[in-house]
Amino acid sequence: MRALLKSRYANPTATDCWRSLRRKELVEVYRDRALALPPLNTTLARRLLEQTRVYVALKGIRGRASVDLAALETLLVRFSELVVEQPRIREIDINPLLASAEQLLALDARVVLFNSEVVDESLPRPAIRPYPVQYVSRWTMKDGKEVVIRPIRPEDELLMVQFHQTLSDSTVYLRYFHMEKVDSRVAHDRLIRKCFIDYAREMALVADRIDPGTGRHELLGVGRLTRQRVPEDAELAVLVTDRCQGAGLGTELVGRLIDLARSEKPRRIVARILSENRTMLKLARHFQFEMVGEEGDPNSLVAILELDGQVSSQDPTQMRK
Repeated sequence: MRALLKSRYANPTATDCWRSLRRKELVEVYRDRALALPPLNTTLARRLLEQTRVYVALKGIRGRASVDLAALETLLVRFSELVVEQPRIREIDINPLLASAEQLLALDARVVLFNSEVVDESLPRPAIRPYPVQYVSRWTMKDGKEVVIRPIRPEDELLMVQFHQTLSDSTVYLRYFHMEKVDSRVAHDRLIRKCFIDYAREMALVADRIDPGTGRHELLGVGRLTRQRVPEDAELAVLVTDRCQGAGLGTELVGRLIDLARSEKPRRIVARILSENRTMLKLARHFQFEMVGEEGDPNSLVAILELDGQVSSQDPTQMRK
């Protein structure tokens, strides 16, 4: 999107639009541009805006109200999704876009499609894998709590901070093999890597619930599957908040990650487990992992599940509902 222009008018007239078109020319003269690869999320959309010179004006200057930045971020996200979902689009341009505190209005747009002679297999693919919506579905725990199990998003960082604050020392020790203070676990540099992931290399599923008492989202569990340096291997790890342990959530997350792995096609799944972590060992045996000793560490075991090229029998859109 080449130009993001601000107006103080809630209902633009022909004169306002003419002024905006003149500003469009100035934006192009001054080359006020920013670049990002689709698909975007709201975090990336905000960073894209922050790279432009006009961003200062968008936040409001000289007594003028700020543009609705949240709506502008949403527009950029949806614009990027359009590009990804419609691969036959060769070029697309909204220029100018009239932005104010009250509304966003596209004054001009242009779309160029690939020639019909270009076959689908030859169309360019996104450099970044889109958010995998096929792995999103609702599920009910044994205690009746309904959650949405979905891939993690960059916006989940604050929810992850709150999640880690609910974990007991015992739960932390069994997951990380040592005591790790909450300040270290919720450090921004660490969580941004855990939340902002490359879905082609790593997948993290979270159990997201709306607390009926507060109306706010909370995370009750996280399951992660990460490709290793050995391309055929993917490492599995699961962490469930203490108050929801024993409600079947860990079993559900592991089961979904196994189904997901069969779709993503690593050859085997490995999980490193402390020998005293009876719950996780029981879970591994339930899914028929093979147990072997951890070389150089008598206090831990390695659970291995050979996938043998098996394809998931689950439709991803119906996965373990």
